[in-house]
Amino acid sequence: MRTRRSTMTAGRTDQATPAVRRRAAAGVRALQRSAGNQALAALIRRQATPDIQRDDVRPPEMKNDVWMGDDEGPLALPGHKFISDPYDHTVVVVNPDGTGVQYTYEIVQTDSGPREKLYHTEKLSKMRVDALARLDKAAPGETQEDTGGPGRRKKADHAEGEKERRKWEKAHPAEFAEYQAKLAAYQAALDARSDEEKKKKPPPPPPAPKGYPADKKTTLCTNWPGAVYHSAGGSEKQSFPFTPPTDLPAWRTLDKHPEGPRPGDIYYLWDTDLNRAAHMGVFKSAAPIPGKAPLMRWVVSDGGQGSYEKVQMIYERSRTFNPTTGMFLTEGAVAEAGQDKGNRRLVGWIDIEAQAGQQSSAVST
Repeated sequence: MRTRRSTMTAGRTDQATPAVRRRAAAGVRALQRSAGNQALAALIRRQATPDIQRDDVRPPEMKNDVWMGDDEGPLALPGHKFISDPYDHTVVVVNPDGTGVQYTYEIVQTDSGPREKLYHTEKLSKMRVDALARLDKAAPGETQEDTGGPGRRKKADHAEGEKERRKWEKAHPAEFAEYQAKLAAYQAALDARSDEEKKKKPPPPPPAPKGYPADKKTTLCTNWPGAVYHSAGGSEKQSFPFTPPTDLPAWRTLDKHPEGPRPGDIYYLWDTDLNRAAHMGVFKSAAPIPGKAPLMRWVVSDGGQGSYEKVQMIYERSRTFNPTTGMFLTEGAVAEAGQDKGNRRLVGWIDIEAQAGQQSSAVST
């Protein structure tokens, strides 16, 4: 499976000089003529940190470098837009017709230090170009709710939890009665404490019986993939559930599609410890992690980020993926709001072009 990754110094951006941009244009023309990728591989000689196995969140001050192709001259590419991303080490070239190409670079060690080497070329439909544009807009971080959002989520989660607890109590009257007796005894013991004992930390309450519903911790990760899909031209009537929609015709899995998701596709994670759906987000790019084969660094755009108690955010971030096992590394992982850092498996993803009823664009290389 193709894959991707690397970490830049926070806040560092490399503004391409006119000469570098001209070489980039020449490289694209050479690639278009199937004359090789040497010129494009020299597009930006950014120095990068090779130690990249820890997951991270894109620094908000890190900016893309964007420029237009020359309108005239021997290297003219009028109407072409170049977007160089220092976080995921990609260069996206947008054609005048709205389609494009994503060039993904991997970090390699050379005698002069770490450098970028062209790793993967992905032809992009207009839909995927538009999806990437929406991801780039949110890359510095974007709020998903106002300051009252956390309180409303907690209130709704508690109300739903109360409903589920009432159902459980009716279905398990003996267990519930025993639990109530234990709680009453616990409260009586607390009330009987002396004034001196009450100054100390109280003992923990009795544990709830097995299966007794707790309040869920709802996050807004489910809202973001649909928003990206709609901004890319997908039907406004289409929504995507939190539970992996394995019955969708556009559903893809690694066993049948080992190349993995493509830019803009909606990926799903499974909590293998608790055996339940864990997260959904939008895939952006991937590249090998230097010296850590077969590990890949995925760069994704995820909603529902930050803590459960605070305003939910959309962040561009990395995830360390093992394509051999289909698992994401938990060591050094960044957990979703309201969840622990348990083991996560790639369940699959939705091909957004197939879902939109479009023919998938040309095969990537």
